[in-house]
This record gives sequence, structure tokens and C-alpha cells, in this order.
Amino acid sequence: MSWPTVRNVQKLILLTIQVVSSFVPRPTARSRLQWTTRATASCRLLSSTEGPNRDDLPTPIYHHIDLYNENSYTDDVETVLGRVDGFMRLLEQQEAWPLLHESKIRDRIHSQHTRDCEAASLNLAPESPVLRDQQCSTRYEWIFSGTKSYPLAAQSLEPILNTTAISTIREAAEAHWENPAFCTSRFTYQRPGNYEAHVTDLGERVRSIVNETLTTRIYPLIRDVFWNDPTCSLAPVDQLCVYDALYIRYNSTQAKLLDHIGAGQPLHRDLGLISINIRLNNDFEGGGTFFENQLLDRKESDLEPGITPLTPLERGHVLLHKSSERHAGASTVDGVRDILVFFVSGVSCETGSGSGSTVPMPIQSAIAKQSRGYCDDCYSNNPLRAIFCRIAHQRYAVRVAPSDGEAWQYLGTAFMEYDTYLAVMKASAGLRGAVLQTATRCLQLATRLTPCDSRVWNNLALTLNRQWKLKSDASLLNTTEMAFATAHQLLKMSREKCDVEGELDNVNVNYGLFLSNQDRFMEAGCILEGTALKKIIDQDCGKAVEDAYELWKFCRQQQ
Repeated sequence: MSWPTVRNVQKLILLTIQVVSSFVPRPTARSRLQWTTRATASCRLLSSTEGPNRDDLPTPIYHHIDLYNENSYTDDVETVLGRVDGFMRLLEQQEAWPLLHESKIRDRIHSQHTRDCEAASLNLAPESPVLRDQQCSTRYEWIFSGTKSYPLAAQSLEPILNTTAISTIREAAEAHWENPAFCTSRFTYQRPGNYEAHVTDLGERVRSIVNETLTTRIYPLIRDVFWNDPTCSLAPVDQLCVYDALYIRYNSTQAKLLDHIGAGQPLHRDLGLISINIRLNNDFEGGGTFFENQLLDRKESDLEPGITPLTPLERGHVLLHKSSERHAGASTVDGVRDILVFFVSGVSCETGSGSGSTVPMPIQSAIAKQSRGYCDDCYSNNPLRAIFCRIAHQRYAVRVAPSDGEAWQYLGTAFMEYDTYLAVMKASAGLRGAVLQTATRCLQLATRLTPCDSRVWNNLALTLNRQWKLKSDASLLNTTEMAFATAHQLLKMSREKCDVEGELDNVNVNYGLFLSNQDRFMEAGCILEGTALKKIIDQDCGKAVEDAYELWKFCRQQQ
């Protein structure tokens, strides 16, 4: 199949294939709704404040996945990989464009990782080969989630920083922040009231304290927890290093001045192997780290107390977890919470599948997943090749880390973007169906690996909905609705402890649109109402709220 290269078609595609679409046509009372739904790789989903009567909604399915589309769930990793690879070979033949070669992706990842480690080692001490096998003196315990005894994080039972060291570090941070230009956050996922300082900007005394702590306490503790303890044994890494270390402050007073309930962070993953969080003070309320997998086995109707975010036990104590655990900074609702955070990476001699890379597999996957900017820059005038570039990167990510559910999700959403392109180009239903089936396989596998990630359920629902429109297969409607309901429920439970309003807003738009297109206007209005009311309260609101408001008004007119 050959594609036209008309300039305005390319511009249209560049707008359409964004992971979060920004275009939603306004409905009219005379026509059925045909709005553009939102695929979310770093998703923003919606929720109403109350929502419809729970008895009127399908039962969410992440608690009993075996009952959902059981034939598809018999696919294991190798089977899905085989399907993906077969389809990618077909793409290469059909488009006469070779996909980005794996060695090129690996070389780029290796270069980026080497730069990160070299830059970090100029200021922060890497693990010493001489001390690598020394006995760890810090006592710790594992924290588990759910009845499945999932190892979520570990916490020290004694401080690794003493009172004098903590005072020195805090005084240096206060001095640093006397300059108003430094009282900001450079992280895109941060919220108002948060600001941070790089440890390397806090002076030589702090750097000396940190390097000694890394060498004598933190590295040995990481080795003991994640490599010597069979509870969570990771693939071998020859040398650990810190690629970044931050002093982070959550200031609830400043956050409340901007109408936030507190200072926190949304759900995210860190880039690295292990993330370290050291508590520096006690005079605050709220806060802590909320882990998405704390939702394992928890139902919205549970009578048990709500989920408690995890915090180090006392000043100077540490909380450790795999960087791949999706988590959020729970809102600090009173006072100021100060923490010291280390993002730990490493170098490995294990090459795995003959790749020849010294970058640990989880880090290769993490870097490969962050391919959007690279691919868009490389192929800024060719949106189709940019999509293929992303597909190739996500395929690499699942090869090196086949149990990474987020990588499978991103591979599925990359195929969804390809389907968006095909729809605009008016490709055959057969080709689009094959693309969507491949996306569905990837997303279904992702729900098994990361069942508490609302993004994957939302994206699975969108993919199934597209298949339903192509096939007019009524059997897809129920599974689509259950997937939307699952995303909705997961976010409602997460909202107890962290800011997921943006994600909830997008899920409600998608869910409400799905119901509206079946003329179920009352149910759609209930789903949309909470988000729509934000428009009434605040006229200067985001695009998702605007869309929810217009759709909600339309649904009310049809009732």
C-alpha cells in the first residue's frame, strides 16, 4: 500500500496521533455522537464526584480477570511476542520501509546510560568494588500488599542518617532556597507547593555526608534487600551508581494557597533500578508514598480502613522500592515534609540474548519506553515513520523486560496510533482489524502484568471499542464497558490518597462518550457530571473538562 505525502495530511496526522488527543468535535442534538476518544499512555482519566448508582454499572474486572475474555488470556508472553513480530514483518514488507534496527536502539540506550552514569560519578560516589561484598549492618523488613503477599517495598528498622547529618543537610537546603529562583520544581510531574534541590548543589559538606552514606550504608542495604534476599531477587548488577539525588520539599501551605488539598505528586514511575526515600523531619501530616499495587485485592466496597501511604518509620530511616513500581507522593496536608531521594542505577556485565549491552535490562526497557520525543524529532516530517519508530522501541522494551506491563501497554498504544493513521488514510477494514487485534493482545497481557494500572484498562476499552465499530460485534460491548468501569474504579480508590483528577477526567469523557453512543444518556450524564461541574465552578479549566461539560449538556438534552 502506498501513502500520499500531501503536506496538510501530515499536519493532520501529527495532530491526531498524539497520545492524548486534544480535539473533540462538538456534538449537535441532531446527530449521534462521533467524538474522538482519548488514548492515554501517560493517561488522564475522569471520574465523577459521586458517579451513577453502582448497581447500574458493570462489575469491574481486575479482581477476577480469569472471567474476562478467557480465550485471549490464554496467550502468554511468547505467544503475544510471536504475534507482534509476525505483524511487524508484514508491516516491513507492505510499507517497504525497514523498521528501526534493534542494534541502533540498543546503541542509543547504551550511550544515554553511559552519559548519565559518568555525569553522576563526577559528584556522587559509585559503589566501590572493594566494599561490594561487605556485610550489611542495617536491619530492614519487607512490606507486602494484598493477600497475594506482593513484595511492595522495604523499610529500614534503624536510621542510616544521624541527627547531625540531617541538620547539616537541611540547613544547606534552606540556604540554597534563600534564592527565590531555586524555589521551584523542574519535574513535569510535580505539583504546586513542591520544590527540590540537587544534592550536588548543596555544597561540599553535604556531598561528603551523602557519599559516605552511599558507600557504607545505602549500597550495602540495596544489595541485601534486592539481590541477597530471595523475597525479591533481581538480575545481577556489577556496580551500583546514583544517577540523581534530590532534596525534595512538600509545602502544604503553598499548595493550599493555590487551591490544592496538599502538596504531592501524581502517579509515575522512576527511571532507574531502585528508588530510595529518606525521611528528614516529623512535623507534618499526611504525605508518604502511595503505591498503585496497594490496590491489589482491594474492592471499593471493602469495609477495611483505607489504604495508608508508606513512609520511613522515623527521621533518618529509609524506604526502598524498585523504580518500576508505579507510585505517587500522597498529599502532605499540613506542615512541610522534607525527604532525600536517590535514584540508583547500575552497570551489568550480563549481556542477555547476546545484546552486548552493559545496561541492566530494566533500565534498557525504561529508556526505550521514553521514545516519543526521539522518534518525533527524527521523523518530524514523516508521521508514519515516527509511529514505526515508536513501535520498534516498545518492541525492544518488551524483549528485554517481558514482565514489564507498562512496556506492553506502550506497545499496544503505539499500534493504536498506527490504527489512527490508517483510519485517516481510509485503509481497509481488514488491515485496521489486524492492527487493532495486535494492540488488544498487548493490552490484555498488560492487564495481567499490571492489573492496578488504570491507564491500561482505559486503553484496552478504547481499542475494543474501535474493534466494535469495525466489526459491529455486540459481544465486544460488554467487555469494553467492563474495562472502562475498571479504570474508573481504580482511579476512584487511588483518589483517596493522591491526585488523579486529570486522569479521572479523561476516563469519564471516554466512558461517557461510549455510553452516549449507545443512547444511554442518563448513565452517561451520571459519569460525566462530576467533571462537567468543574466547568461551572471554574471557567478557566482544561480541555477534558470542557469536553465533559459539552457532552454532559448534550446528554441532558436527550433525556
